[in-house]
Amino acid sequence: MGLGTHGFWGCAGGITIGDDTIFGNYVSLHAENHIFSDVEPPVRFQGVTHQGISIGRNCWTGAKVTILDGVSIGDGCVIAAGAVVTTQFPANCIIGGVPAKIIKYREPTCVSCTTP
Repeated sequence: MGLGTHGFWGCAGGITIGDDTIFGNYVSLHAENHIFSDVEPPVRFQGVTHQGISIGRNCWTGAKVTILDGVSIGDGCVIAAGAVVTTQFPANCIIGGVPAKIIKYREPTCVSCTTP
């Protein structure tokens, strides 16, 4: 695993990261989320959830990405710089945006295929 500088990895929920996954600078993982469904009491009194975060193996997370509680990212994903990830994503996709969405899927490279 490779970690960039100035990141935040925490809160009370668990974080699982697969082998060979790398992270850019200023990446933040927030494995906790505030409950805010009731409009009457202040949000700070409504409690929090701790679903955790799971990131597969062989992923690349670009600089300044934010990943929130409850997210699961499949193996081989690439997350574009600045994305805010709020939901689940399957393996081998390229993710970007706010909120993040699938931009396209990665395809295997055919090493034995050559053109003359």
